[in-house]
Amino acid sequence: MPEVFVSRGANVVPGPAGAMRAGGANTNGRYDFMVSTIPYLAGPPLHIHDDQDDAFLVLEGTLTVQVGDELIDLGPGDFASVPPGLAHTFSNINADQPPVRAINLMTPGGFDAYFGEMMQPPRRPTRRP
Repeated sequence: MPEVFVSRGANVVPGPAGAMRAGGANTNGRYDFMVSTIPYLAGPPLHIHDDQDDAFLVLEGTLTVQVGDELIDLGPGDFASVPPGLAHTFSNINADQPPVRAINLMTPGGFDAYFGEMMQPPRRPTRRP
């Protein structure tokens, strides 16, 4: 019987703008689930996922999602899904609003490993003889 994964307010991996509540390591690679707080002008650079759908559900505020050259403003309750292979990004571009809160679901999972590596302190360089 499959296991049920429960996260009671704990982050499995801290992310740059939010909390990874379940990652591929917890879901047998099925999905990554994040609840993000996105301050003004915060968000990743334009990027492409080769294998993952990247979906957003806005809880509070207005999140601007860029897909290619198109800008899409998402308000509370709005949902958007970007399929693999499309350049995209997202940000809170409204200086007059508090941080945006949104759910981000990525399928299949596995991006949690990238966040885990990114959040590690940098390694000290070693001297070679």
